[in-house]
Amino acid sequence: MQIFKNFLLNQKGIHEKYVEYYLKRVAQYSEFCRRNGSEPYDQISLNAYLRSLFGRAEEWQIQQAEEAVKYYWYWRSEGKSEESSWQSNEEIRLEKLSVAFDVEKVEYLNNFERALRLQQKSLRTIRAYVSWTKRYLAHSAEGYQETEKVRDFLSYLTLRHNVAASTQNQALCALVSLFKYVFQKDLGDISGSFRSKKSERLPVVLDIEEVRCLIDATLGQEKLMMKLIYGGGLRKNECLRLRIKDIDFKRGALNIRAGKGDKDRQTLLSKNLESEINVHICEIRKLYEKDRSEGVEGVYLPNALVRKYPSAAKEWKWFWLFPSPILSIDPMCEVKTIRRHHLSGTGLSRVLKAKCHELGIKKRCTVHTLRHSFATHLLERGTDLRTIQELLGHEDISTTQIYTHVLNLNQSGTQSPLDDL
Repeated sequence: MQIFKNFLLNQKGIHEKYVEYYLKRVAQYSEFCRRNGSEPYDQISLNAYLRSLFGRAEEWQIQQAEEAVKYYWYWRSEGKSEESSWQSNEEIRLEKLSVAFDVEKVEYLNNFERALRLQQKSLRTIRAYVSWTKRYLAHSAEGYQETEKVRDFLSYLTLRHNVAASTQNQALCALVSLFKYVFQKDLGDISGSFRSKKSERLPVVLDIEEVRCLIDATLGQEKLMMKLIYGGGLRKNECLRLRIKDIDFKRGALNIRAGKGDKDRQTLLSKNLESEINVHICEIRKLYEKDRSEGVEGVYLPNALVRKYPSAAKEWKWFWLFPSPILSIDPMCEVKTIRRHHLSGTGLSRVLKAKCHELGIKKRCTVHTLRHSFATHLLERGTDLRTIQELLGHEDISTTQIYTHVLNLNQSGTQSPLDDL
């Protein structure tokens, strides 16, 4: 068991002081299987072992026992050798990724991409799902239509690459779609895989003065984008995808179309931005007129709107609020079509990072930090949590409640004992 112990010591998710307990649980499980004549590498055997612990162990100890056995399963199937062999196995897998797929796998990838397009998935989702499928097919040289291979792949992501729970879930969603649309079968039970633990992180929040300094130090359309994101709690892509028709000055509202989860919502539009937005609209109107005079196809329209309203792509109300200065090929169109897309957002992220450095802001600030700051500052002003949930577009109120953790210390009035010295 010394080699298995060394393996456990190299896992980031296991504290050194718990390794001995993991070894004891594996030995206990082995003895349980021997007494009952059951197969040790079977989920049914593991479930029976865990049930035998009920009433004799705490819930956290049962969870620890399950983790220990799953680590042992993975070690037995993938990593029984020393650390050097782990490295060589990883090099082999990386080499597989660089080798061209055979005809069958290429056909699977093409069929999968076509199926995702028919499901009207977004371009980013299609690219992510196809990328995970490529990694899965490279990892599973044979038998890749078997559920067991999916369990191995998910465990591999956790144990070898220490991926976050959200990353592993994305990979799982991609493989569920692959089995459904391409292999024409259900994925089956993957409960035997080792799942990543979801980490709880507090949001990074700027105070009001930091937001003011950051916006004042920025110029051009990046400044307007920062104001819209902070003023309405927008995600970066929601800001970039705004169209002329989404601006409602009379109601002081921004209409967010097809946001996260393909949901529409309304959020706040500051009255102070009306004149600034109108100046910006006058500038981009010149770009719109230039496209019309040069016969550009127009902008991208979601779903089947381009067939339902053939001329809508060239109408002013559908034009981007933040259009790209250059034309590009529409990747969602089967026939090569040149269109005017919106800005990519990399420029905004780069500007914000540079301004934070100039202003000496030490916090890890991204564009999404402005959205966190919007929610936190509304809470500080007494806005109820339900309203903030609607403005942010959160499906579950528990997602919004994380912002209350940022306020708890200030609201409770608790002071450090050092202040009394």
